[in-house]
Amino acid sequence: MELTQFDINLLRALDVLLQEKSVTRAARRLFVTQPAASGSLQRLREIFQDPLLIRVGRGMELTPQGQALVDPVHEAILVIERLLQVGPSFHPRTSQRTFRFAMSDYCTHTILPGLMQRISIEAPNVRIAVAERFTKDFDPLQLGDLDMQITLDDQRVFADDDQFQAMNRMPLIEDRFVCVVSADHPVSSPLTLAEYTRFPHASSNHDIPTVPDVAHRSRGSPPMTAS
Repeated sequence: MELTQFDINLLRALDVLLQEKSVTRAARRLFVTQPAASGSLQRLREIFQDPLLIRVGRGMELTPQGQALVDPVHEAILVIERLLQVGPSFHPRTSQRTFRFAMSDYCTHTILPGLMQRISIEAPNVRIAVAERFTKDFDPLQLGDLDMQITLDDQRVFADDDQFQAMNRMPLIEDRFVCVVSADHPVSSPLTLAEYTRFPHASSNHDIPTVPDVAHRSRGSPPMTAS
């Protein structure tokens, strides 16, 4: 196929689909709907005359053709991104770039409103794509899927300490922890560590440990019960 016949925008979709082996996860990384990601996969299958991804059991696996494309396609993406970064210095007031941020739902309520207000003044023409995401690693940043991730500055909650240390970081806010209990709860004031660990806790909706969880485990204490 001639390069003029290939939609270069599909190259990014191909890169992510080959890495994720999942239309749903690829759509999330590409900031598009699942039908849009499925449409891109169908077009790529027609172009390469190969399924690229096939269903195996409850998941999907790469075909030999798909596997052979993984490294060359990702390398091509990195080369293109480096080429696009060559140019004049960044000027906030005239830039029309799209920046991709990731943050937890907590950050979208506490940080995002003020951040967007400041951006609207300093860089009125840029676009911000926000994904509510809190993961154990920084793969999206290293792969170029994200420009910034707002998360905890505590390496103990992440899967790879070396990866955490390699990230460029700066503090945004300082926060504190509080315990929310019913008005008739028998907890004392001030709350002691023994009471904190003895009473059941509301469980989170993800499998990522919280800072109190990690601190508690580092003391060699048994897991706190969840309710």
